[in-house]
Amino acid sequence: MELHRTDEERLESLKNWWSEHGRALIGGVVLGLLGIGGWTFWQDYDRGQAEAASVLFEALSEAAAAGDHATVREAGSALLADHSGRGYAAAASLLLARSEILEGRPDGAMAHLKWAVDHAESPEIRRIARVRLAEATWAAGAPDKALALLDETPAGPFRAASDELRGDILFAGGEPEEARAAWERAAEGYSDSPASRHRVTLKLNDLGHLNTPP
Repeated sequence: MELHRTDEERLESLKNWWSEHGRALIGGVVLGLLGIGGWTFWQDYDRGQAEAASVLFEALSEAAAAGDHATVREAGSALLADHSGRGYAAAASLLLARSEILEGRPDGAMAHLKWAVDHAESPEIRRIARVRLAEATWAAGAPDKALALLDETPAGPFRAASDELRGDILFAGGEPEEARAAWERAAEGYSDSPASRHRVTLKLNDLGHLNTPP
């Protein structure tokens, strides 16, 4: 398996991640927000604002699930413009970033992911956004900035994904031993995800083959 990746291949990797995990992310975000029952939001702002934000987020999430990128941008932009201080906004940023990646616009995705990193109240959304922002930054040709973003990833969910990405970046930068250490941490962190663990194990196996003299 060839581990060196071009900018186009890194962008394709981002697209594949969002294609594979985006629907589950949408479902989780929607359930998490709407499952609150609305009470927190009623406390924060009046009924009219709550209804407007809810309608926009529903339109956004349905459009994201359907792959309607034009509606995603329209509803997401309106939600961020009018309700940027509320819980819906960070989730909207993730869905907007997903749409931008699938449309081949990593710079637009980076802007939305950075907004989520800086403003999301949910630690989980911040972790998702930080790892995906690091990958988009790497795809844009800035590996050092990507590694700096990963340095700030806290322990917990998505740490394994952070370690795997760190290994990818280090290997592409000509640091195989550092990459090995990162991938080994990722494999350990993926103990509850057999498919992800297997993927990292393949990278480690190939690294061993690459380091074996002919």
